[in-house]
Amino acid sequence: MPLQKRLILEWGIARLRAAAKRRGVWRGVRVVCHASGWVRLEPVEILGPGPGDVLVRSRFSAVSPGTERALYSRLPNTHVSHPYTPGYSAIGTVIEVGPGVTPFRPGDRVAGQIPHMSVANVRADRLIPVTTNVGDIEAAFVTLGVIALQGVRKAGLRFGDRVAVLGRGVLGILTSRVASLAGPATVSIRGRGEGPGKSDTPAEALHEIILDVSGNPDALADAARMAAPGARIVLIGSSRGVSPPLPQGNAGAMPIEIRGAHAQMRADKESLPGRWTFRDEAGLYMDWVSEGRLVPFDLPVERIDPREAWRFYRRLGRGEPPVRAAVFDWDRLPDDLRSRTTTFRPPVSVFRTDPQRERQTARIPRLARSGRQRNARGATMHPKTNGPSRRLGIAFVGCGEIALRNAQAVADAGVAEIRWAIDTSEDLARDFAGRWGGRVASGIASALDDPQVDSIFICTPHHLHAPLCLQAVAAGKHVLVEKPIARDAPEAATMIEGARAAGVVLSTCYPMRYLPEVLAAKGLVREGAVGRIHGAKIAEHIYREISYWFGGSSGRSRSSWRTRRETSGGGVLLMNLCHHLDALLFITGLRPDRIYCESDRFAAPGDVEDLVALTIRMTGGAIVSMDASTCAPGGGHRVFEIWGADGPIALDEPPRFLSLRRNALGSPNEWSHLPRGAERGARRDFVRAFAAAVLGAAANPVPPEESLAVQLLIDAAYRSAERQAPLSIPTAPEWPADVVPNR
Repeated sequence: MPLQKRLILEWGIARLRAAAKRRGVWRGVRVVCHASGWVRLEPVEILGPGPGDVLVRSRFSAVSPGTERALYSRLPNTHVSHPYTPGYSAIGTVIEVGPGVTPFRPGDRVAGQIPHMSVANVRADRLIPVTTNVGDIEAAFVTLGVIALQGVRKAGLRFGDRVAVLGRGVLGILTSRVASLAGPATVSIRGRGEGPGKSDTPAEALHEIILDVSGNPDALADAARMAAPGARIVLIGSSRGVSPPLPQGNAGAMPIEIRGAHAQMRADKESLPGRWTFRDEAGLYMDWVSEGRLVPFDLPVERIDPREAWRFYRRLGRGEPPVRAAVFDWDRLPDDLRSRTTTFRPPVSVFRTDPQRERQTARIPRLARSGRQRNARGATMHPKTNGPSRRLGIAFVGCGEIALRNAQAVADAGVAEIRWAIDTSEDLARDFAGRWGGRVASGIASALDDPQVDSIFICTPHHLHAPLCLQAVAAGKHVLVEKPIARDAPEAATMIEGARAAGVVLSTCYPMRYLPEVLAAKGLVREGAVGRIHGAKIAEHIYREISYWFGGSSGRSRSSWRTRRETSGGGVLLMNLCHHLDALLFITGLRPDRIYCESDRFAAPGDVEDLVALTIRMTGGAIVSMDASTCAPGGGHRVFEIWGADGPIALDEPPRFLSLRRNALGSPNEWSHLPRGAERGARRDFVRAFAAAVLGAAANPVPPEESLAVQLLIDAAYRSAERQAPLSIPTAPEWPADVVPNR
């Protein structure tokens, strides 16, 4: 059909569908491949978002060179029907959201499975919010990051494995960097046709894991030549052709496992061991990029004007010059071409209603029609999440770096609204309000007088936690404090007494508790799957540049408070290891008895420690060894292990456990995987739990007495380091009722 006639037909169909569904029509442009070797930019009209959909205005859409070259050139093993729109990874801005979509709102930066279109309707579960310290280009490649993550996950890497990645493109680089975070001994990357290198020793030439992302059918033979006995060859890319027979001789006779790991074979609704959903994988990618643990690639990125798509694809098909990393830059198009709504809207009089149905509906109570119920205290509950339906009003006090993460969690949770952005720096407060909404103030008084504010979220330097909390509870506001609860235990105790006297909820943001693997580990310990706890080992080694101590990871807020114990309360022990201490006590229910600590400062400015080592004797006899550092070049070394009489639990990557007993999550005497989550999802779930506690629908997610227990342990550690002697740990005033001492 001629293009003009097809566009007229699509125009008419779009309006008929819009009238039937009572939705608007949006105009934009898209890249369309009509046949092998024929690509053009064309206008497109789409309906506004329906239930579960998000309308996104694209900024950058990433090119997957191998896949798109294969589709454009119609190489073997490409199954598409023309015409089609290529592309599957982009970043953009939300324009509208459909009914039932709560995690997103207009103006949000999102990335996910978006084709090469200036405006597109995307399922909400195929999108992920983009954190503020992740760049647009890095976020645009999120789907390729998901492909790399799921491939490495399915490969089942073990510590010390020698890993080879076949393929030097963007996906090959991403896969090699993701694999290096899983703890192998070595990761090498090779191009097409490269087998063992000439300079490789016999040991270096063989690998336990070979990850093929090349798409080259000859790569399987290369992988076999590089495989050690019992090696695993993992096919992440789609092979474009028939692979030749495996080589004869030793390589062909050795036991080799060939495992498929295509990205289409992933969990759809809920993550499973070895198979995560797109959103969970994408959330992990964003977290790692945000934290600086993963630098996706260091190639120059070519930015293409979408109007030059035909020229770009012609070069891509020829491979001259080769394309390494490229994105379509939709900002280069005029606004009226990129995305705009049409003036056509169906008149209301067109739609008829059934009077009898209206009368029947009128007799149904409003709560029943909405699918909601009320709990014992009268709070309206959502049937699916069992969380509060009334959106809490939250005032953020402190708009620096950690406030951005917590604001993202509030937005993701969908149970609260940010009403105030408060900071002594007007620029920070205005920047925060521009991202997340709310009125701007330099002091807390206006928020305390606002009847629409239910809770204060304190994200300030640590020395301000106690005075701000006491002001808030005196005004009858609930308080959520970014960890740690305070600089020391006496300050924490005054905060707890103030909250008790006011009858409000006081909670500390310890989101590790809501990681799926931590919750699963707690369940295993409670059911006795690992027996009596004998010990635990925790290590957290990261590297902080000097700039971090004066501006955080993003540099948004210039301040030296982190360098002084007077304002911070401490260094790596109080700032970082407090998360792990809280998670350990939460999982095991153990009570600390004695502690010995050594600490020092090597690279951090000021008077706070950047290296600490602890040995803790728990009641019941268990011994815990912990060490942490912010002066470890390379960083990324993390260990979290708990072991008992009947088996261990390992919460590092990948989370797993072994039990000699029958249990709900695995077979006896076999390693089994635990579910794996990301920090972002844990913060979201924590905010939801806090909101439910404020409305009386659930218990406090982190009772302040438990935060005080962590603070007492940390205070004792600092005193032990000063005295260079083991010390007893004071008992917290109230241990949680569900804590069972190890017997």
